[in-house]
Amino acid sequence: MLLRRGVDRRGRVSPGAGQLLLLAFLSLALLSALARPVAAEEPPPRKTIRKISIQGLHRESEASVLASLKIRIGEPYDPRRVSLETGALYATRKFRRVERPQVTEFEDGVAITFTVEERPLIQALEFQGRKALSETSFRPDLDTRAGGLFSEASVQRDRELIAEKYLEAGHLFAEVKTEVKESPQGIRVTFIIEEGTRVRIREVKFTGNKAIRSGALLGILNTREKDFWFFGLLRSGFYNEQALEEDLINLQQYYRRFGYFDARAELHDIALDPGKEKMTITIRVQEGPQYTFRGYRFSKNAVFSEPTLLALTNATPGQPFNADVVQKDEQEIKNYYGDRAYIFAKVSAKPE
Repeated sequence: MLLRRGVDRRGRVSPGAGQLLLLAFLSLALLSALARPVAAEEPPPRKTIRKISIQGLHRESEASVLASLKIRIGEPYDPRRVSLETGALYATRKFRRVERPQVTEFEDGVAITFTVEERPLIQALEFQGRKALSETSFRPDLDTRAGGLFSEASVQRDRELIAEKYLEAGHLFAEVKTEVKESPQGIRVTFIIEEGTRVRIREVKFTGNKAIRSGALLGILNTREKDFWFFGLLRSGFYNEQALEEDLINLQQYYRRFGYFDARAELHDIALDPGKEKMTITIRVQEGPQYTFRGYRFSKNAVFSEPTLLALTNATPGQPFNADVVQKDEQEIKNYYGDRAYIFAKVSAKPE
């Protein structure tokens, strides 16, 4: 059938009815296509784990290693979870090396293979050059043990631990080395110890102290020369780094008892004699200003008034601060509460 077209007054051809219907149909189809939501592409279904195996085992059983994993045959394959199991296997400390798992795909699933290298057993543990210290002084603290699994990191930590034990015992120049020999039967670990001389303290001197004499400061130290009357039973006189650090803190606290709250004590110098068997330690003190006691301020005292409690104290405002006097006042107030049946009362004096 021919479509008739009309001509308007200006001579332009007007579309026929058939063309109008065709255009309307195409417009509706286009609008319908635009309005129709685009269906999201669904991800392909994950494959199933069909097999898990461990390669490189000689001592450990594959069944026990597989039982420690958190992935199982029959579960959907998740690359992230499989990768996490690599780290989990290494964290057991049974393996020197755990390679990235190999994943083989089949039509109905995947096979996962972990390749590992087991840590060898420690056949023997020996100590060479040890004389001054007994093995029992450090052996119980070591991770490296005969019959255990060998670990390079553990041997390094144990080497440092043995050296620290010697340092605490006054062997300032002790050195500890390691020798590792591997055989089909296992590994032999040897700690080679060069003890060096044991250094005793000849003298401890102070510099910078003016308010408190050196003899009084020396009396609170553990870092001192060997005691004379008890043949070293109370004070061995050997240098101990940790003991010296604690003594420096004790010196600062001692100064604060007398109002020197800014006092600092630090190691200034260590001088060794030519034979490296005796040492002289010099401690530098920075005393700072001595604070003055201004007075007491009370808080949370609901039962007894401030004048009542103040009358129990002996510390005098305007005098240098003295912690011993404050401590006595603290105890006096606590006794006052206790005598009046407030047996659970707590009194705490805090300097500001």
